[in-house]
Amino acid sequence: MSCASCSAAVEGALAGMPGVRAAAVSLMQAEARVEYDEGATDEAQLRQAVEEAGFACSLLDSSGGAGGVGEDGPAALHLQVTGMACASCSSAVEAALQGTQGVLQASVSLLTGRAEVKYDPRRVGPRTLLRAITDAGFAAEPASEGQVDGTALREKEKQFWRRKFLLSLVFSVPLFLLSMVLMYIPGPKNLIELKVGGFMLGELVAFVLATPVQFVVGWTFHRGAWRALRRGRANMDVLVSVGTNAAYIYSIISIVYSRVQMEYESHGLFFETSALLITFVCLGKYLEAAAKGRTSSAIGALLRLAPATAILCHTDEQGHVTETEEVPAALLQRGDRLRVLPGARLPVDGVVLEGRSHVDEALITGESAPVAKHPGDEVISGTVNGAGVLLIEARRVGRDTTLSQIVELVEGAQLSKAPIQAYADRISAIFVPLAILAALLTFAAWWGAGAAGALPPDWIPKGSTAFLFALLFGIAVLVIACPCALGLATPTALMVGTGVAAQHGILIKSAEALEKMSTLKAVVFDKTGTLTQGAPAVVDCAALDAQWPLNSVLFLAASAEAGSEHPLARAVQRYAALRLAGSTGGIDDGGGGGSAEQAGSDGSGGSGAPPSPSAHATEQGMGVAGGLEAGQQASYASGGAEDLPLLLVEQAWLPSPEDAAPQEADALCSVGWLAPITASEALPGRGLRCWLACSPASLPPSAAQLPSAAQLPSCASAAALASGSALLAPVEVEGGVVGPASRGRAGSTSAEPAKEASAGSVEVRVALGNRRLMQEEGVAVGAQPPRLLAALAISDPLKPEAPAVVAALRRKGLTCHMVTGDGWATARAVAARVGITHVCAEELPAGKAERIKQLQAGGQRGVAMVGDGINDSVALAQADVGVAVGSGADVAVEAADYVLMGSSLEGLLLALDLSRRTFRRIKLNYLWAFSYNLCAVPIAAGALYPPLHFQLPPWVAGACMAGSSVSVVVSSLALRRYRRPPPALRCPARAGATG
Repeated sequence: MSCASCSAAVEGALAGMPGVRAAAVSLMQAEARVEYDEGATDEAQLRQAVEEAGFACSLLDSSGGAGGVGEDGPAALHLQVTGMACASCSSAVEAALQGTQGVLQASVSLLTGRAEVKYDPRRVGPRTLLRAITDAGFAAEPASEGQVDGTALREKEKQFWRRKFLLSLVFSVPLFLLSMVLMYIPGPKNLIELKVGGFMLGELVAFVLATPVQFVVGWTFHRGAWRALRRGRANMDVLVSVGTNAAYIYSIISIVYSRVQMEYESHGLFFETSALLITFVCLGKYLEAAAKGRTSSAIGALLRLAPATAILCHTDEQGHVTETEEVPAALLQRGDRLRVLPGARLPVDGVVLEGRSHVDEALITGESAPVAKHPGDEVISGTVNGAGVLLIEARRVGRDTTLSQIVELVEGAQLSKAPIQAYADRISAIFVPLAILAALLTFAAWWGAGAAGALPPDWIPKGSTAFLFALLFGIAVLVIACPCALGLATPTALMVGTGVAAQHGILIKSAEALEKMSTLKAVVFDKTGTLTQGAPAVVDCAALDAQWPLNSVLFLAASAEAGSEHPLARAVQRYAALRLAGSTGGIDDGGGGGSAEQAGSDGSGGSGAPPSPSAHATEQGMGVAGGLEAGQQASYASGGAEDLPLLLVEQAWLPSPEDAAPQEADALCSVGWLAPITASEALPGRGLRCWLACSPASLPPSAAQLPSAAQLPSCASAAALASGSALLAPVEVEGGVVGPASRGRAGSTSAEPAKEASAGSVEVRVALGNRRLMQEEGVAVGAQPPRLLAALAISDPLKPEAPAVVAALRRKGLTCHMVTGDGWATARAVAARVGITHVCAEELPAGKAERIKQLQAGGQRGVAMVGDGINDSVALAQADVGVAVGSGADVAVEAADYVLMGSSLEGLLLALDLSRRTFRRIKLNYLWAFSYNLCAVPIAAGALYPPLHFQLPPWVAGACMAGSSVSVVVSSLALRRYRRPPPALRCPARAGATG
């Protein structure tokens, strides 16, 4: 493929195949990605379609139809096999592979010595496959990554044009000297004009030198032109082939005619036009290939982050390491235990089993500070280990690792096309026919004027003719009008821009998203986990029923939340684990737990004690911060259960798992001490209802009247027993900080309870949620039955950079909004602190998406949604640009167009700035390409000849055509010098900015 019309032809040929759902072709990467129905077509038919379109192709990778190469689908392995001498050898290798359990498909090529294996990674691994080949009597090793991905193909393309250029240079330089230098020196001129068989010696030498260039070096262009014309289209090959053949054929006719008509003075040295034209086009294609290779250097840099080898640990039955060996990283399997030495890069995604260290994740997530890693923490491939030695277990290997998925996402974005490119493609499709028409009109105009005698006699060079004079103009127009630069304007900038973004921890999934990001007018933020740290903690707990001690209430709350991974559920679990452990292990029963210096309830059920002077939190290296706000004072009443004595704090949290003591972390991770859930119902945006099978010893004496499990055959019948209902509510706080966010509970569904629980247990119905759920339950404070047992106050600290990022967005002219499932009091408090005035609270997931639709319908040209949770996925998909915080839920990451690998909102400013610069570069490339052609075509057509007598030689026109393509690529490469803007926290906000 040489230009945009070539890639469009390949894309059209593939899209026209039966069963093809989507086809994307990248001119820059020389790759095509096809989604198709295996029942309607296959790889061989797709390859045949491309070849019939006039192009050669080979299979880079096949994901099959089972979901692709991924964690839940088949994996592919390419092996280099040595020792095969005949067809029976390749058959033996293929049979050995196919006979291995877990292998889905195996194919072996004797000519290339390559084997491609598709297998189930859950049943077999690369080392087992290698062992199968070794047992068959052959040697094998994993094919290098460059043999499989497009890097080797791009290098091959560059070397191909380099050889073409050097070969043509060998013949073109002597031809140039013969035509432009020696013929003007008296001695050599006499030798050139020497007659040999009726022809001048110089003409024969020029013919001999030009012919290899025309038909050996230039065969690539002639073949491409024939294939294109055969299918009714035109491309760059047509322009080059027609122009060079016109010059070459005319030169031959001129020489022969001069031999027949002795009085005719030939101009056979016109051979240099075709030879030099091909030479400069080859030079331009070589420089273009070299520059295009540099545009993808970011992808290569990411691939090089993964180490080539890893230290594999063999363990005994007790899990102790017995021996280690260094193995290629391509042979690692899930479940392998690996040792990572200080300063080494992690070869796979996994979890830490032993050791403590800090890992530098800057090149993956963009976070500059090393991240502490302890047993149980996840690690990412390609990151750099610090001073400690880690023993990790591989969870994702090969192409399933985070690093490989990043590369795949970036390559997918580079295959996509921005909407602006569609206009350029349509122009390119008609540009070549228009160029041919312009060349014919130019030739006809000059020839007609010369033949009619309308040209001054001194305009036509001495010894030339009107036909040759006009032909030179026509060939120059034909060559210089090639639209190659138009086809490279978008993909080159996009490739560099997405690569630079990946190096800064930002994944851009499509070119369309990049274009929309550059024209944003509004940004909508989720609250929990986006503007806040997403690590909420219980800062106060008040028991509201004297018959139910606080420890029993916390036991029920932790048991009810055991099946949820929601941040608020984790906060309740952590608080209950630390507090209950403290009641037996020394933690004060009236205060929180761990290192959070909290003032809490004494568990008496609301005694009316005043709040502490300051609700504060300890942060390592920064001291203790806190304070009592006016809203806190207003929310505290003088007494009575109906006033809900909740202590509200601005920032407070319990220690995170990595900072907790080992016994605290164990208590949190273990669920053996919790009551089993017999039935549960997740209520998004409100909370949950569930049934717990509790032992009588875990309940207060007042629960003795509760029916036994055997007496509760169903959830419905139990719900009718008012005396057996227990309600627990972490309610929202008027004027305070936090109420539960909209909950998306993975794996929690409505279900009927078991008919019977364990013998002697008591089933307790628990409703745990926000005020909306309590209203549905008909709960009123102090009313019986049912009754409210406790209230939890939960705080989620703001991200430090959030106010500065919002201020920076406002300075850029963007309107900022916040949409959350929390209550209005909480939402307004957080919005006021970050500087957002457009707030919408108490929204369910569908409501968030509806809010996005309202903004879009209200005339906002571009609306972005920034979120991290499952409940944000609908809004992320609805927005013009969805931005997911990489530390959030996988569903949110899948639904988003941009992924910030780190948790900092600074990445949003970086993504916006880089997108705008990339799109500006694309528009600059198009402006340059259009301006270049608009100026060059008239010059080539002879616009400067009347005043200056300047005629652009065709070979110079060829050099100019190549120069236009190279200049566009070089312009895109300027993005590699991108420097991220200074952090928003260092930029003081301007007074008076409004959101």
